[in-house]
Parts: sequence; structure tokens; C-alpha cells
Amino acid sequence: MSGFTEHCERELRLAGLFDAGADYGGMIGTAVMRLAWTHDAEGHSGMSSSIVRAVFHRLLAYEALTPITSRRQDWMLVSRGMWQSRRCPHLFSTNGGRTYYSVNDPKRKRVRAAKPRKAARKPARRPVPGVGPSDPAPVVGKAVRP
Repeated sequence: MSGFTEHCERELRLAGLFDAGADYGGMIGTAVMRLAWTHDAEGHSGMSSSIVRAVFHRLLAYEALTPITSRRQDWMLVSRGMWQSRRCPHLFSTNGGRTYYSVNDPKRKRVRAAKPRKAARKPARRPVPGVGPSDPAPVVGKAVRP
């Protein structure tokens, strides 16, 4: 075990997150350890680790990594005159995405969408090597190297 994974396991145990009486029957501790082992197996430096952590945190929170635009495919009609962002589910619009607001903002301040790039096209869906539903989940306690 590395210092990082030892730290994670120790803190999770102290918090009781592996205990049968914990939320979700101790599954949270196991799930977090799987993430810790995967991250550790990547062999990140301090800098790349903090970048990966920041990007992953935004994705976990269903945040966009690029500016929100008014592209039609980025918005779905959820009720008469109300659109919801497909990229950030907390964003809503009453004009098809030209302006939007966040339900997380108590003031519901409207934001003007960024202009879509002229060459905007659907990104190619290429599989990421070593990542996907067909790959087995790492076993807690054993680092998995591709």
C-alpha cells in the first residue's frame, strides 16, 4: 500500500465508513477505496494529481468543462417554455438556451450563453484505453496497472 492509500483507508476506518451500520451498509468506504487505488495506480505527480482531481470533481458535480452555449443539442425541452441543460442539469432556460440561470443560485441571475464555435461538431466517441464497462473494477487492496 502506498502512503496515499494507507491514508485513505485509515481515515475511512476512523470515520466508520466500512462499518455495516454506516450509510449504504459500508459500501461508501469500499467505493472510495476503489477510487483511491485507481488514482494511485495512475502514478500521478502532485501537479497532475491536482489537475485530475479538479477535473473529476467538476464531472462528478455534473459541471461543464467548457462554456455553456445555446447549441440546440445542449438543451432539452422539459415543459412548455422551459429548457434544461443536458450538460449541467442545474441550468434552466426560458428561451432555448440563449440565456440561462442556475437553480443553485438563490438570485436566479440570468447568464448569456457563450457563442457556439462555427466548427462545432459532435465529438468522436472513441473508447478510452483501459477504461469502460468491460474493464473489471479494481480490487480494494491491490493496485491495477494497465
